[in-house]
Amino acid sequence: MSRFLFLLLTMVFMGAVMGQEPPPESDVLIEDFEHHEARWFAGGDFLLVQPRFSEAIAFAEGNQTLSTFDIAARPLDFSYGSSLRAFVARDFGTNRLQFTYWHVNGDTGENAASSPGRFMVDPFGNVVGTVGVIDPSDARFGGAPVTGGDAISAQASVKANLFDIDVHVTLFQDDCWDLALTAGARIADIDQSYSSRITNAGAFFSGGEYTAEFFGAGPRVGAIVRRHMGQRKRFSVFVDTRGALILGNYDLAFTATATTPGPFQASQSSDATRLIPVGEIELGASWRANDHLSFSAAYLFHSWWDLGASGGNFGGFYGGADDTNLMSFDGLVARAEFAY
Repeated sequence: MSRFLFLLLTMVFMGAVMGQEPPPESDVLIEDFEHHEARWFAGGDFLLVQPRFSEAIAFAEGNQTLSTFDIAARPLDFSYGSSLRAFVARDFGTNRLQFTYWHVNGDTGENAASSPGRFMVDPFGNVVGTVGVIDPSDARFGGAPVTGGDAISAQASVKANLFDIDVHVTLFQDDCWDLALTAGARIADIDQSYSSRITNAGAFFSGGEYTAEFFGAGPRVGAIVRRHMGQRKRFSVFVDTRGALILGNYDLAFTATATTPGPFQASQSSDATRLIPVGEIELGASWRANDHLSFSAAYLFHSWWDLGASGGNFGGFYGGADDTNLMSFDGLVARAEFAY
């Protein structure tokens, strides 16, 4: 879906650039281009976005016989969900000061049950079904197979609160094109969580919980290119790109619990400082209904480096294959803006 929309919007933009001739000067209403001094703008976005992680694993599942061992990851696939973004701005002719708040969240889950020859293992090493240890360095190697519960339920969630303040400076503007640069700052508060619950005959057998919390701030810069079209220049297509470097505190914690051979709980935590690069792009189109009201539709891509790994060693039965460590969001944006 995202590839299709990306190609579609790109084709619209390129078609507008290459195929649209500027109308005669007499057809252009000059008042449509006048900049009003010290105007206020306010608006909101309704977003239908999907969180994505480069390594989001619910559990690993496989089959084992006397001569074979096959295992693969069961991914945690987030679905598209709604979120809201609001902004208020002060326009000073060719410059603009804008404050934006965006809240986005998502959750997902996976469930499975064991069957003869089939097993699962969560990131903490808890087992569903029966499996023999294949790692020679493991003390259990060559011994009795590991037997766990009979079913697993894994849940994951992500929540982000983003606060942006930006200054927009128009570098170039004519009847057809606008080019503006942006500079400002972002504050980010991001929470991620994962939990697994393994049961045996419906009763709790083992499980674990993993949480990651990032809070930081840093500079944010970008550029906005807009192509105006139509006799009154009320329709336009645009590309809005932004980049940020967020320095902040990254807290990780996990707890694993088992009931066999006896009640046991293990926990671990860490506190680190990370510099997180962020990349954003929006491709879309706008329509200005009148001097006060405008509407836009766009497709958004939003990526955070070093916030995408799910962690865990799966008891040595499965090794993760992804190291890009990306958290991202993509989806549709519908915007309404009011000027007064």
